[in-house]
Amino acid sequence: MHHIVHWEGDDGPTETWNLICLCPRHHRMHHQGKLGIEGNADLSAATPGTVIFTDVRGSPIEPAANQATPTGPPPEPAGRYVHPI
Repeated sequence: MHHIVHWEGDDGPTETWNLICLCPRHHRMHHQGKLGIEGNADLSAATPGTVIFTDVRGSPIEPAANQATPTGPPPEPAGRYVHPI
């Protein structure tokens, strides 16, 4: 979980509009200055483009795919989970 307005240094609040899930690679890239993130995470599900990602030059990065709106609850699990170990 990442604070869009940073928690340390910028006093970004721990509120849903300011929190976004990032994989470890993109989180690291952001803190290295290679990936910019700004916007309101609460609006991103309803309105694509409200969270903007930028490259190291500040140019917007276009989404790799269109956002899919859920059509209902997820399907029931097909079987019992078995841990690999």
